[in-house]
Amino acid sequence: MEAKPKAQEIFEREKQAYLAMRELLAKTHWGKWVVIVNGQVVAVGDSKTQVLSEAFKRTGSCVGFVTKVGFEEKVQQKMVRRVAQGRYDFTYDPPIPKLMATVTRPDEIERQQLEFIIDTGADLTVVPVHVADTLRLWDFIYEQATISGVGSSPESRWLYLAKVIVADREIFVTIDARSDFSENLLGRDVLNEFRLTLSAHENLVRLEAV
Repeated sequence: MEAKPKAQEIFEREKQAYLAMRELLAKTHWGKWVVIVNGQVVAVGDSKTQVLSEAFKRTGSCVGFVTKVGFEEKVQQKMVRRVAQGRYDFTYDPPIPKLMATVTRPDEIERQQLEFIIDTGADLTVVPVHVADTLRLWDFIYEQATISGVGSSPESRWLYLAKVIVADREIFVTIDARSDFSENLLGRDVLNEFRLTLSAHENLVRLEAV
């Protein structure tokens, strides 16, 4: 399943509202993340996760448009890596670090605890389609981005607002839900909020709040 047509239509309206005010925002909020809901700026800040959190808490809107003023094209280009299936296993070369985290809808009506591959080469967090189905994320569109990966051609993707809960912290992110993935990837949109320690020799995987 993919983004619903009605949600896509609303997203496009929010995007056009941003473009209409972009010249003014470039003068007042250059380099800031902004979220547009109902044609209005509802959150501004230095962190994408911060503005997504503020926007949803203020509006409860399923659909919005998030971008970084002056850097729109750059933030729309994202990279993910394709991975092999498997649990944390030292027979892999190199071993794959994994971590348990909880993913919820923004309104927390649905949640799932999942095992994620820690992927410092991925710009964003990725889940398989069946996870998005279970969480019923398809109405929560907040971003559209061009996604590319190792050995794959760039493609335009809808990204869905969700919360990742790890190490007792809630991180609002826009995630990619894919039919060609069987693993969950924890990307830098979440990892950059923490101090990450990895040591295969010590079998150590640790995230710490900073």
